[in-house]
Amino acid sequence: MAHTAGLSRWERRAIVAAFALTAALLLAATWVPSRTGLEGKVADRPGVVQVRALDAYGGASDYPFQRMPLRVEVTMDQDATAGEVLAVFEAYDSAIDGGGLISIDVTLAGPKRAVLSTGEGVHGTREAAQELVVAQADGNVATYRREAYPVLPLVEVDLVRGGFDEVVAVADRYRSVEDLESVSVASGRFALVRDAGNEDQRITDARQRLVQRVEVPLELSGAIVSGRGPLDLCIEPEDAQALKRLVGDDPESGTVGQVAVLRPSACDR
Repeated sequence: MAHTAGLSRWERRAIVAAFALTAALLLAATWVPSRTGLEGKVADRPGVVQVRALDAYGGASDYPFQRMPLRVEVTMDQDATAGEVLAVFEAYDSAIDGGGLISIDVTLAGPKRAVLSTGEGVHGTREAAQELVVAQADGNVATYRREAYPVLPLVEVDLVRGGFDEVVAVADRYRSVEDLESVSVASGRFALVRDAGNEDQRITDARQRLVQRVEVPLELSGAIVSGRGPLDLCIEPEDAQALKRLVGDDPESGTVGQVAVLRPSACDR
C-alpha cells in the first residue's frame, strides 16, 4: 500500500471509491442487476429479516438509459448462524464479480448491531462470518464492525469493560489475519489503533508497551495509542508529574515519540 501511505482512511477509501465508480459505470452499459432482483436473492433465506438494495453512491445517473451500481444492506436475526450469514454473501458472489453490485452489509439484529461489510470484488468468507457470530455472542463486545475491501480492510471493536490489557488482548486476536490492514479496539478511555498501511508499527508497539508499564502503578485514566500524532496519556492532574518522569525514564522513550499528558476527560471518545 505504498502508493496510499500518508493518506487518511477516508482519503484512501475515497480514492478506491472513485476507481470503483469509474469501473462500475463502464460495466453498467452491459449488466447491472435490478433492486428487486438483488433483494429477492436472499429475502427468503433462513435468518434474513430485511433486505434493501440502494444506489451505491447516491443520486441518479446523468445518462437516462444507464443504471447505477447498487449496494445491498441485509439485516439478519441476532442469533443467525455463521452458515446462514455465509449463504447470504455467497448468493451475491456473481453480482459482486459482475461489477453491478458494489458492496454487501450484513448486520445482526439487536443492540450490538454487529456488521460485516464486503465488496469491490472481495467475497465474504466462512472465517469472517464465524467471527461476526462470535462477536455477536461475546458479552464484552459492545459494537463490532469488519470491512473487507481491497483498500483498508479493517475491524473495529468497542468493549463493554476492561482496561488497556484487555484492549491489547482483543487486538492481538487479529495479528494473524492477513487480509486486515487496520485494527481498532477501544474500552472506555483506552483505545489502540494498529494501521499497517498508514503508520509505523514500531512506534505503535513501543507506545503499547509503555502504556502497559505505567497503567497500573500510576492508575492511568486512559490512553489513545496509535502510530500517528502524539501518544495521549490521561491521568488525574496530581499524578501528571510522576507520569512525565516515568515516560522520560522509559527505555523506549526515544521510539515512542511525542507524548501528551492530559486530564482524564481528554481521552473520552
